[in-house]
Amino acid sequence: MTPTLEPTELLDRFLSAVEEIVEILSKRYNREFKGIGEAIRTAYDQKDPVVRRNFRMLKTLADLRNAIQHGDRKQGMPVAIPRKDTVELIETLEKQIRQAPQVKDHMIKDVDVLSSIHSLADAAAEVIKYNISQMPVYDGRQYIGLFTTNAMARWLSKHIDIDGVLMAEKVTVAEVLECAEENEKVKFYKPTTPVHEVCSDLGSADGPVACLITTDGKKTGQLQGLVTRFDVSRILKETSIENRRR
Repeated sequence: MTPTLEPTELLDRFLSAVEEIVEILSKRYNREFKGIGEAIRTAYDQKDPVVRRNFRMLKTLADLRNAIQHGDRKQGMPVAIPRKDTVELIETLEKQIRQAPQVKDHMIKDVDVLSSIHSLADAAAEVIKYNISQMPVYDGRQYIGLFTTNAMARWLSKHIDIDGVLMAEKVTVAEVLECAEENEKVKFYKPTTPVHEVCSDLGSADGPVACLITTDGKKTGQLQGLVTRFDVSRILKETSIENRRR
């Protein structure tokens, strides 16, 4: 049986987590804040990914802190004592604000890649086998481009003759890449990039269709992982603080 926590312990842990958040944000933005409310508003304006995603929750917790600190007390006890789950919630928020979840912990690892000399038939077999719509193309460690089923469809539409015959035996991935459109772009990130930053970029109208995670965040770096638009909902669920409470 889990021991019941004393009200004073819950209160101390809650207020300590609040002060930790204020201190973290004060150091991050090099300014002194009057309280958590001002701190999270500044972080929101500065586009802090964790604060932005959890702003309403943080504002509610800030209001609770103010009620505890400034509300009437009876026999030394504040107007409210945070529940255990509320304390755990703000402690989790404090940890994420201190270090936002990183893309390396949520990306697809052991990424399958194509080379520019792969045949179209081989590439098609790969995307069918793994039920995916895009694959990075590398010649050795050199990034060449992103093979997509959309580019493949465009290539096919251009090369079927009037009799519906397709001659594609000797077609390579390099030729299909020539049919890629400008909006089928990728963006490179370091493994330590906040994962919500990656998800935000993927979700924007003019954002990349895939994000490649490399050792140095550049296309010259060694490939470490992949995140696509199809991964965003999974990642948001994995990093949701609300889900952790259930």
